[in-house]
Amino acid sequence: FPTCPVPPTSSRQVGTTVSKRLSKISFTIVKHGQVDSSFPGLLALGGSGGIKKVEFWSPGVNCQLPDLSRYMDSPSVNFIQDTIVACYGDSCDKLQQGAWVKMADTRQNRSDHTSEVIGDSILLIGGTDSPTTTELVGVTGESVEGFSLGPGGRREHCSVKISDRTVVIIG
Repeated sequence: FPTCPVPPTSSRQVGTTVSKRLSKISFTIVKHGQVDSSFPGLLALGGSGGIKKVEFWSPGVNCQLPDLSRYMDSPSVNFIQDTIVACYGDSCDKLQQGAWVKMADTRQNRSDHTSEVIGDSILLIGGTDSPTTTELVGVTGESVEGFSLGPGGRREHCSVKISDRTVVIIG
């Protein structure tokens, strides 16, 4: 794949939530300050076997974003404040100026978890290493403990954001 045309000041950005290894996203084009998120696509990043590749596909666009800075087996990925954020293990990384940099430490190790954007934060939910916990990670680097999930918790599950106030956890 060729490199995606997404330099830090580019008019193109990748958007919306991506959960686990592959999911649908929108390739957002910004023109004259207006956002057009009708450009559908697929973002693939990380994966088992030490994959660090980040690839974007859409009709007419097949390209690579910069490789992850570290191995991520089952990360969660979100688009928040015009930034792609991947969370795995003990931290969240963001794509900034053409490279992945650490955004925040997490309170718990996370893998096989899910996440959703809530306001200006990312809600991390469950996972293999911390199935009964949640936490909010802010884009400025702070992490706030969330609520506890019931007995057994959640791992290898998914979440669906229904509204700004409602998230459904499945699995």
